Amino acid sequence: MQLEFSLHPRLPGLAWAASIRRDAVTIYHGSHLERGRDWLLDGSWAGNFEDGLPETDVDPFFGFALRATDGGLKIDCPTHLLERLFLLRHGDRLIVSPSVPFVLALGHAEVDPGYPDYMFDFMNINRQPALNCGSIPLADGRRLEFIVNRRVLISKDLEVRPESRNLARTFRSFGEYEEFLMRTLASLRDNAASKGRQAHRYGLRTTISSGYDSVAVSALAAEAGADGASTLISGEDSGDAVAAQLGLKVERVPRDHYLRQPGLPEAEFLATGFHAEDIVLSGAADFFRGHLVAFGIYGDAMWERSDPKAKGPELRMRFGSGCALNEFRWRVGYQMAPLVFAGGQGVTSVESISESKEMAPWRLRENYDRPIPRRIAETRGVSRESFALKKFGLFSVDFGPFSGVDVETILTPESRASFREFMLDAAPQRKLSTRLRRGALYSAYRAERFVGGRLKKLGVLKDPPDSFQPRHQVWPGASSFLFAWACSVMKDRYRAAGICNV
Repeated sequence: MQLEFSLHPRLPGLAWAASIRRDAVTIYHGSHLERGRDWLLDGSWAGNFEDGLPETDVDPFFGFALRATDGGLKIDCPTHLLERLFLLRHGDRLIVSPSVPFVLALGHAEVDPGYPDYMFDFMNINRQPALNCGSIPLADGRRLEFIVNRRVLISKDLEVRPESRNLARTFRSFGEYEEFLMRTLASLRDNAASKGRQAHRYGLRTTISSGYDSVAVSALAAEAGADGASTLISGEDSGDAVAAQLGLKVERVPRDHYLRQPGLPEAEFLATGFHAEDIVLSGAADFFRGHLVAFGIYGDAMWERSDPKAKGPELRMRFGSGCALNEFRWRVGYQMAPLVFAGGQGVTSVESISESKEMAPWRLRENYDRPIPRRIAETRGVSRESFALKKFGLFSVDFGPFSGVDVETILTPESRASFREFMLDAAPQRKLSTRLRRGALYSAYRAERFVGGRLKKLGVLKDPPDSFQPRHQVWPGASSFLFAWACSVMKDRYRAAGICNV
């Protein structure tokens, strides 16, 4: 299959979308992507860049790679759960991209404001990774498909086949696992900074707080030569003290920085389909730009002793932290290195290491105890009393249905006005039958909780019943329109590039 490249300077530097026909693929892209005659890359991997894109499974592969083959097109998705590949059929074409609004713009499609459950659909795939794919309804009856953490093969007949990658691992000791993480980060650093890159080379930076995961990753990053760390400022939770011990220069970012930004800053985070907790990182745009940024995301599932539900042979996340960064990352121009996902399919053996005899000096308590990152940090000079004393939680902004917050109160004034105008048209599009059905399910859920709670209090039941899906446990209020609003805003970013009439 032949690749045709169409560079558009008005696109974000790392943006790309492919329009696939039976005989050729047209790739619309920005100026910071690496490409060759038959391939395109957004990301880095643990291996030499000069050797070319790897032909075999690599752990980790942090990015997207497209390659033409004799039989069609092969797309490698990241070996993490933070970004997804979206696919939409449009006439005789299949359009694919990690960006929902880019796909919608090229496919002349709209999100359905009448559908209340987009955020639940996106979270479901991260919580049930064995599914590895899903779809959401669009206004015209088509469905937007999405695939995560897989290799995707697209034939000349436009048949789509996701494939698992053989990345199973067993780590036998802390030393073996630590050495793997160190070697992996150094390899990612060298790959991102390779002289073989023609579009852009990336330095190494990190993020830090006072919790376990970012401290451990920052300790490894400092050892690998990172030239600074970004920390969010809010109350007690700051990574300043730890960064000083690691010799890292600190960029301090207020968590509410987005509230002082012009335009509609929430849209690029909400258009991913997630709750936009990551918007608190928007103030670090200048610090991230042009760098490979190491994150500690996924540490709760990989390193937490008291989280048995997260352990298993497949990657999985309970929350959406880190999942709303794609549009922001493309616009700013940086690469992600969520290091904890490296070796993620060895999570069972990592749990065994945490409980092993050799880790006893670093096991401190029953709750919020992660001996692996504590040992990584302390053996690199971070004092025990300076981090992970209690859990603060990195993200303080949540636009999701369970936040219990009136979403309009956490939007910027300009976004609030835009969202209200959108709601005037969107709310009447939600069918009466949909509203009645959801109202009935929500009422039944509340009744179940009330009766179950009373029976438990009387000693009749040990555990109250819990028979309703999460989506039925909340009333679909204003937050259920945010994704549609954000997509309508973000489509203009791609329409403005002048490529959406193809």
